[in-house]
Amino acid sequence: MRGALIAVTVFLMSQAGAAGGGGVTPAAELRLAVDDLSTRVAVTDRPVTRYLSLYAIPPARRRAAAAVASFGLNSVSHADTIAALDVVPGTEGRLLRFSLRRLRIDAAAWEAIAAEDPYWHLRTQVVDPNTGKVREVVTDGGWVGLVQAARLREMAASIGALLRADHFIARAGTTENGGHYYRLAGVPEREQQFHALLGIDAATTGRLRSDQGANLIRSGVTFKVRRVVRRQGPLGAAWSTFDVERVSPDRDPIRNPLGFQYDAGEHIAAKRNGLHVFALFDRQGRRQDAVPDRIAKDALAVHGSGVIAPLLSCVRCHSERGLRPFANDQRRLLAGRVELFAEREEDAERLAGFYERDLEKLLRRDREDYGEAVAAATGGMQVTKLAEALAEAYGTYVDELVSPAQAARELGLATSELTVRLRASNDPVILALCEGLSVQRQQWESAFATAALLAMGG
Repeated sequence: MRGALIAVTVFLMSQAGAAGGGGVTPAAELRLAVDDLSTRVAVTDRPVTRYLSLYAIPPARRRAAAAVASFGLNSVSHADTIAALDVVPGTEGRLLRFSLRRLRIDAAAWEAIAAEDPYWHLRTQVVDPNTGKVREVVTDGGWVGLVQAARLREMAASIGALLRADHFIARAGTTENGGHYYRLAGVPEREQQFHALLGIDAATTGRLRSDQGANLIRSGVTFKVRRVVRRQGPLGAAWSTFDVERVSPDRDPIRNPLGFQYDAGEHIAAKRNGLHVFALFDRQGRRQDAVPDRIAKDALAVHGSGVIAPLLSCVRCHSERGLRPFANDQRRLLAGRVELFAEREEDAERLAGFYERDLEKLLRRDREDYGEAVAAATGGMQVTKLAEALAEAYGTYVDELVSPAQAARELGLATSELTVRLRASNDPVILALCEGLSVQRQQWESAFATAALLAMGG
């Protein structure tokens, strides 16, 4: 693979504390970030320094969550190599520091996620005194310590220099429901622009006959016919799969190997740092947030919608070292008694060269490169384990209900304190927690500000 691999090592000490989080609150994490930024980070680096906190994640899962967070950041990075995350001293491994400049992540893209944060911030409406119009603003929540929050804003030049790692993974790891993956990763709106970003000209690749393909009678993902194409770019391989909503003679690559009509394409390509960038485009080359569900479903989205969306669905599905194995049925046919015919001799020659290459050998090499990059980004984690850890981190935050014990942990309370502190609320979501019921994550996010103020005695 291209570029040096810099191993990231995340040291996470054993955790101890009372049930519900041992008193670790959003305000306490913010104070630690302010102290670290003001004492350990150079003044010139402060505006590009950001933090992810693992405080709301149970101690037994923090090592894996830290690896997933590092993988996520490096997956949207535009840097040449893998960048390490630093553990802030004195935080028992809970607080991770990194540089937007080192990762070459757009600050505006980070701010877009920060503007959605419900754990340190409030979204509220104000009347503009100059225009009289109502506009929405993001402000620091009163439960985080407003003086310290103002210091962090000023030093980091950010509305949200500190975010929760699980919230970041959920919002940066997908394009579904307004997820930020495409913006962070810089995936353009047109397929031609995407190839150009990788240094690939599909027309030139075809003219030079340097691309290779396979036709599948039955895909293990869509359970329909599929075409697979590999193009070699200066950064590494770019793999594409082309799928159909319904199968017909013109939409069957086995029957129609030259003019195959497809409906959607999934693209997985090597980045400069060796990890993958993911994108979906329709037949017209327009970017898509998800695969139309009539073409394929995400069978691993146990509690979700089943929508296939990058990056989450791609990593979760391609758990076999980043690229799924496949059977090249077209090559098997050519090896037998089946030949490809075309009206023009050059077309027949082109088709033979396109399908006869041994893609399995190239697949093994590309998977090996990707596996090295994943290990570097996660402190030695294998691709399969990374896929499992990402699925758990995302699913736990997005799909699982928030229990009273988890709500207490996120507020920095012992579970036994939850009802005592929050009973005064008239919010039905909070009262449900007080009654021992679990609630949806979105419900908890909308109630968190009220709960946090009550938890601190407000």
